[in-house]
Amino acid sequence: MKSIVSLQFVITRMTSTRTMQTGLAADPGWVWPEKSLDDWSTDETELAALGKAQVEALIDLQFATGEWDDHLARVTEHTRTVVGLGRIRFRKQPAAAALFRSLRTNAKSRATALAQAQAAHDAWAETDAAWTPDEGFTLAGFATAIETLGNLKTAHDRKETAWKAAGHALMSKAVAVDADCVAWYAEAARRFPAGTGKGDAIRETVPTTYRRARKVGAVTLSATVAEDGAARLELAAAGATKFAVWQRSVGAEAWQLVTDAAKPGRLEARNLPPGPHEFKAQGRNARRKGEMSAPVAVVIAAAAAGNQ
Repeated sequence: MKSIVSLQFVITRMTSTRTMQTGLAADPGWVWPEKSLDDWSTDETELAALGKAQVEALIDLQFATGEWDDHLARVTEHTRTVVGLGRIRFRKQPAAAALFRSLRTNAKSRATALAQAQAAHDAWAETDAAWTPDEGFTLAGFATAIETLGNLKTAHDRKETAWKAAGHALMSKAVAVDADCVAWYAEAARRFPAGTGKGDAIRETVPTTYRRARKVGAVTLSATVAEDGAARLELAAAGATKFAVWQRSVGAEAWQLVTDAAKPGRLEARNLPPGPHEFKAQGRNARRKGEMSAPVAVVIAAAAAGNQ
């Protein structure tokens, strides 16, 4: 299903629509025939419940993922032990040595790590099932660990399916509610034209469009030294409503955040010690971040710093 641009926007539009419909039902007594006030309230309740269910499903999935990854790390370490020590132990047995040389422990995915563990187990079983690479580490124990890993994968996959189903149910309901809001607005706007009290109230109260936050462009950052020794920064970036600014002072290795809410335009950094100072900035808006700017440098003279 094609998703809505913003679920929160649909909820906002639905709430505004219900509020406006409540007012119109009281005066002049008009209710959209396709949906009662109770129906709008039911939609609000159902969306909230579906949203909660999706969040709970996500939490379950994250927990299952954590359990899987924790056990996977242990199994991967076991795999490395088997392969590493096996190559040493069986180095003088040509067939066994070739078998262990063919094993890999460089998995980049969960599925590959599981396959590599199983391959190490099978090589161990084929060469010497009674061998114990480490104290208390047996072939049977390794097999149990691999089996547990498989069970955790199955549990994870079920949780992932449940999370996707919860998201689909939420979005399906939101799509239906959004379509009702659009149809309600079209009928209400027809009945109450622009320029009338009710018509203008409808148009001002119920949002009809959602605009994505603009992409944040490259930061234009310059720095100069004022007569009082302060560093004056000029900040600008297309689409940015605020800036995060970092400073690296004399003798420092790490950058320090000066502010994460600087407005476009001028920012002054005062009480700087004598010497070179570097600044860099990143433009942001409500939803997006731009790339970090290149550093710019200023040098505060000793006399200027002493005048502060």
